[in-house]
Amino acid sequence: MATLASGVGTLLDIQKSLDPNGAPARIIESLTRNSPILNDIPWMPTNGADSHLVTTRTGLPRPTWVKYNQGVTPVKGITDQFTETCGRAESRISIDKALAKRKGAEAYKTQTVQAVLEGMRQEVATGLFYHSTKTAPEKFMGLSPRLDKLSGIPYSGQIIPHTGSPSGNDQMSIWLIGWGLNTVHGIYPQGTTAGITHTPLKEDYEDDGAGGKYLAERAHLSWQCGLAVEDARYVVRVCNIDLSALVGTGSTIINCMIDALERINSLDGCTPVFYMNRTLRAFLRKQLNDTAKTITIEQVGGKPVMHFSEVPIHREDALLSTESIVPA
Repeated sequence: MATLASGVGTLLDIQKSLDPNGAPARIIESLTRNSPILNDIPWMPTNGADSHLVTTRTGLPRPTWVKYNQGVTPVKGITDQFTETCGRAESRISIDKALAKRKGAEAYKTQTVQAVLEGMRQEVATGLFYHSTKTAPEKFMGLSPRLDKLSGIPYSGQIIPHTGSPSGNDQMSIWLIGWGLNTVHGIYPQGTTAGITHTPLKEDYEDDGAGGKYLAERAHLSWQCGLAVEDARYVVRVCNIDLSALVGTGSTIINCMIDALERINSLDGCTPVFYMNRTLRAFLRKQLNDTAKTITIEQVGGKPVMHFSEVPIHREDALLSTESIVPA
């Protein structure tokens, strides 16, 4: 006997979407994550169909110091271009039409869409830090693959190593990002509604896995998006924070964050934000007990937000405690 694919809705799924009184159940979303980066990042449409061409100044002309009766050599500036691309994440929902008529089916379909959207949010948030078109060309290029060596790559000077001799795959990173439409921002294909579509599809037949077909209601969700780093001087990575070697005393994290503030090109003309995971933020708060207080709590939009100097610190659950060592 054939088994339906695990992504297909069943009678049991509908039953579990209801409470004992037959009303839509209040689901505890224990799998949601804190991803403020999706609220911080500014988005803009690509300047191409589904890719974004960035033109950047790479060389400045220098004047000629001249004597009397000496000519001046013609000069020009130098520019370079590179392309940022979008990836397309898609999900499909299918439910047997007979099931779709049962009591509770509407609640199940709403809850399923909510779960799919949360899964997409988490995937994109993870991708902003870790996706690489080098290994998965169907995705978009995140931040870590751009700053993955301490030397020998463009803008390796934007990387600050924390631990002198890290070991193991229990490394963490802190990111300082200066968001802006001329610095670092998200992209989506022009002509789309922020790259997001939710299409309720017409009824159609689905395979049952045994050569038969059944009538089903379907829906399709898609998110086309990418990341454009127009000026890499507005991204700083503090890397090689070795969890097994990290202690709650001293000021090592604080010192690296100070270095990051001096390494970013400017805090003006952008919206700077620090990102770290909850493990790192706990160590940061412990180290504050031994140092001068450089952390403040300020009200932003009616909510208390931790700041380091003038820059907010956001806890980002997409950041891992299992990164590999960033090599020299």
